[in-house]
Amino acid sequence: MLAEFQPLVDIVDRYTLRRKPTDGLVYQTEIDHLAFMRTTEPTGPIHAVYDVSVCMTLRGAKDVTVGDVELDYHPGDYLVVGIAVPAIGRVIEASVQQPFIGLNLRLDRKMLLEMSSETSTRASSGVCTGLYVSKLDHHTTQAFGNLLALLDTPEAIPALYPLRARELYYWLARTQLPQLLFPNGHIHQVAEVVRHMKTTFPQPVTVDDLADVAGMSASSLHSHFRDVTGMTPIQYYKRLRLLEARRLIRGAETVTAQEVAYRVGYESPSQFSREYTRAFGATPARDRGGVAVGV
Repeated sequence: MLAEFQPLVDIVDRYTLRRKPTDGLVYQTEIDHLAFMRTTEPTGPIHAVYDVSVCMTLRGAKDVTVGDVELDYHPGDYLVVGIAVPAIGRVIEASVQQPFIGLNLRLDRKMLLEMSSETSTRASSGVCTGLYVSKLDHHTTQAFGNLLALLDTPEAIPALYPLRARELYYWLARTQLPQLLFPNGHIHQVAEVVRHMKTTFPQPVTVDDLADVAGMSASSLHSHFRDVTGMTPIQYYKRLRLLEARRLIRGAETVTAQEVAYRVGYESPSQFSREYTRAFGATPARDRGGVAVGV
């Protein structure tokens, strides 16, 4: 398998060596929703919200922590994120001789479900978590290769991307991935709660309110939410607040920590500062000027 996906490594190598990153370690490509990541050294913790996506390692290794769940993925592995989650990623293997190379493809939920319906296949593995690590197979590797090859002829992307994307989504639809997106079951209910949180953010939330959104009891929501995301609803909401606060602090030099605290829903700036420091290892004042990447 390592030899089989070497063409993917070569394409990403050529692409990233000719360009400068668009954001930290990330190279946004001409293909919508497709980005690469490259680094010649291991990284510290990278805090970000991971969207519904496939995150693949082609060289080196990376790990990701979501709540109390920790996963690592190596060459030929890909992380499937079926629900938006605040996560902490780290590149754990990288060097000048062997840079870490990864890719991230944000998923089009509608297309994936359409292709899943066309294949008439549903995984029956009983997926109950919103993210997991899987291995590339022959068909998915070839489909990714056909998609990435468009980067060598960007003028062909508008005409050929829809065909290449459908090919890739066809093979992804034959995995257990669609189970994370179908409109039934606990994962879908948790996803509805997450969408509600993001829509009403930064208004205060209660577990009872979120349970009403999910259509289940508070205790059931607490249990299923933790199964799917690795954290409780309130922990998830706090992570969203802190990540938004970090984005504001790093993106605007004139904003004060107190202003950010109130903007993301904290009533006490001192509590905000304590929780921010605990989460990111630095006070808001010392944490300006960085970037967050989620590949």
